[in-house]
Amino acid sequence: MKSIKFISNISISIPSDQEVSKIILHDKLNQPLHPEKQKRLYPLFALNREYRINKDSSIGIDLDLLSKKIPASFEKTSSDLGVDSLKKLLEITPINKPTYLAYCQETNEPSIYLTPALKLKKLLKLKGTIPFSIGYQGSAAFTGALSLLENLYHNTDSNNYSIITTTDQVYMPQTRFFPGTYPKGDCSTSSIFSHDTGKYKILKYSKLSFPIRGNPLEWTHLDYMNFETQLLSYTYNLLTDWILKQNIQWVIIQNLSEHFVNNLENFLLNKQCTLFKRLIARESNLLTSDCLVSLKDAETKQAFKINDNILLLQAGPLSHIGLVLLKKEKDDDFVYLK
Repeated sequence: MKSIKFISNISISIPSDQEVSKIILHDKLNQPLHPEKQKRLYPLFALNREYRINKDSSIGIDLDLLSKKIPASFEKTSSDLGVDSLKKLLEITPINKPTYLAYCQETNEPSIYLTPALKLKKLLKLKGTIPFSIGYQGSAAFTGALSLLENLYHNTDSNNYSIITTTDQVYMPQTRFFPGTYPKGDCSTSSIFSHDTGKYKILKYSKLSFPIRGNPLEWTHLDYMNFETQLLSYTYNLLTDWILKQNIQWVIIQNLSEHFVNNLENFLLNKQCTLFKRLIARESNLLTSDCLVSLKDAETKQAFKINDNILLLQAGPLSHIGLVLLKKEKDDDFVYLK
């Protein structure tokens, strides 16, 4: 894929850190007793009760996690966080309205009244902007958004731009905890997808999904470790191929688990590229926003030079992998539309 598309102006909305023990207590105190009788108020609970999802789950919580802190929102939903990050982006963006809004999510929104993408369009008065929702692609939904916008922009005016918003908030009865992984944190990012000019040129992207066995909500710790071994195998093969064929200076990987990060760090030791590890929410998996938060953290630390190639590796939380290769074109964040 030859690309003349760019990603710029990454804006982040990340809630304050909360102790894991406090999050667990909050969830227990706010769990409805009879959600099936209040489907409009608790649609996710009602659906899970109807289909017996999360019932008798064997997933436990490591005791050493209880005192750790992760970004978590008790009040704002994923779309609320998306509104926040998009509002920040629009404050530093040209006046003309975006053509498309790609709303990427891994978690489900606890509402049945208005789709999240339409909610963002309505609240931020993006009249004329066409919204799309991208889900069920795991943490690789951002890669899916690039593919969608690439096709939509095939014959459009290069003066136009679009926005990609990635956002997740783990709302009950969805679980933040998986055996052996970093807990899932809440976060949103918004960025500009544009033609001809921008900060990071999109050189290449690719997405892979593979089948898994059984119900992950019933996995034991051993089941998960067997799965992660399979995920690492796919990841090693992809990285070997990309590093061989592309000139890559930096790699940013999904903060999936300590085991996942350490294994990939060892894998990259003898390669001609450097792994960037963020300090923001460093023991939390930020799902669809994870690699973009790391990219923004690297920007803040001025880690990259102009013409550096940066590979984003989005992985999980289960059987999805997304690869995006970016080239830093300039230091300036602003997108000068023609």
